[in-house]
Amino acid sequence: PRATPASAPGRLAAPTARPHNAWCTYVEWTQSPDASDDDSFGYEVRCRVDGSEHELLLTEIGRRPSVQFNGLEAGKKYFFQVRGRNAHGEGPWSFWSAGYEAPEPEDIFAVRAGGLPAAATAVRPQRHPQSHSDEPNCATVDWAEPCSRGAQILGYRVQYCLDPEDPNTIMTQTMLEKKTSTTIYDLLPNRLYYFRVCALNEVGESGWTEWSAPFATKAVVPDAP
Repeated sequence: PRATPASAPGRLAAPTARPHNAWCTYVEWTQSPDASDDDSFGYEVRCRVDGSEHELLLTEIGRRPSVQFNGLEAGKKYFFQVRGRNAHGEGPWSFWSAGYEAPEPEDIFAVRAGGLPAAATAVRPQRHPQSHSDEPNCATVDWAEPCSRGAQILGYRVQYCLDPEDPNTIMTQTMLEKKTSTTIYDLLPNRLYYFRVCALNEVGESGWTEWSAPFATKAVVPDAP
């Protein structure tokens, strides 16, 4: 049989916060020694914004020493506390965490050639291509999953073109699936292409990412005379 605790839990160390992406933050702390042997044990977390007197209290978190916050406002600094509770009541709050500044959202977007992997990078328009393709007619485009804002993401639209300033060159591919990559097969060899993405849910579609840096497909030998 499990031992019955004699008192409320003791004070915990201050939690730490880390970004998962621009919309999701994990707050974590050291597991309490009281957590494993007490079915009545659970955690509570308190959050406040720098400069505000208002606090947000999260209860019934369970016995896992972490919690996820979605939608923290970018550029604002947040502080967190944690405490344990059991059948005897609440333990004391930990000290406040170090200040955590929610990151600014970035359009995370990458292009990789012919199925070769490439790390996702923030889009920054450039004059010259970032890489060259090993294939003359295709490229694979990757992007980071965005925040769904409460409605399930149903798919994505990808646009690609030779000149973002010329609407007549822009082609669109719609994907009604959740994967965050697709391969474009109808490209011309030895050309510079630009790509951008938007997300779809039952409410509508997001705004477009910025255009990617130009991406070069492979050149091919000329046709026979």
